Amino acid sequence: MKKPTFGSRTGGVKTLECKECKAKVHNVDTKADAVTCWKCVAKSLNPRSAIISDMSKEELERFFKKQKKNGRSEN
Repeated sequence: MKKPTFGSRTGGVKTLECKECKAKVHNVDTKADAVTCWKCVAKSLNPRSAIISDMSKEELERFFKKQKKNGRSEN
């Protein structure tokens, strides 16, 4: 007898482009037509959030100097 599955993903997975930024999103259910990546979700929830992977080297240095000086970022 086959054990029943209770997860939301019953089929395979595929890769789709984010509908906002066009980045590739992996491990999307095969039934999905569109997807929004985690960065776009985070930016939509808090537009002032600092996403480290989007910052240049100079921006990172300024960001960490602010944190060291103030104990936290100004955002």
